[in-house]
Amino acid sequence: MIDWNRIDTLLLDMDGTLLDLHFDDHFWLQFMPAFLPEAHAYSPERLDIEFHTPMRTTRGTLDWYCVDHWTEHLSMPVMDAMARHRHLIRWRPGSTDFLRLARKAGLKLLIATNAHRAVWQLKADTLDLIHFVDGVVSSHDYGQPKEAEHFWQSLAREQSLDLSRCAFFDDSEAVLDSARRHGVGTVVGIDHPNSYRDPRQFNAHVQIRDFSDLAPSLRLAHGG
Repeated sequence: MIDWNRIDTLLLDMDGTLLDLHFDDHFWLQFMPAFLPEAHAYSPERLDIEFHTPMRTTRGTLDWYCVDHWTEHLSMPVMDAMARHRHLIRWRPGSTDFLRLARKAGLKLLIATNAHRAVWQLKADTLDLIHFVDGVVSSHDYGQPKEAEHFWQSLAREQSLDLSRCAFFDDSEAVLDSARRHGVGTVVGIDHPNSYRDPRQFNAHVQIRDFSDLAPSLRLAHGG
């Protein structure tokens, strides 16, 4: 599946790849649509106009991933509400073992996420994420999401990466398409990002269930 001899760096999405997407899906798809009518007296019509429709129309843009945008748009402290659900933040199966193995193999490990820095910090504080990787890059650092060419150009330049020798893992087909289109040598889809939902199928990318699928080949390639 992966020629490890051609890989120097692993670029790892956070939500739905290293971490279970259940936290994010629960917060945005279940909690917020229930909380806004209860706490702010949103009618069904107002909920659609001010929440559901903007969530659809901004998808794939930096605003969609930006808690500052939603805090201002909804006039509520989104991060405070998110922090009250931090007990749902958890690793996906096999993630930590794979990260330890990859570090032992001498690979550079970078989290490449569309998450806002405040969201990253909440999850880092909850799970000690930074202990497992060499660094984290948020698309908010570059002003464009991973769906955009500018993200990959900026990432390669600032991290001194040869993207052709990187392997990138993500649960979004649109983001995987972007990574491949902009020079990432190996892209792999995560087909079960939310443990409470059914797996998904990718149309144009190799996919794995979790990182334990890759551990044997990495161990073999690097004599672990």
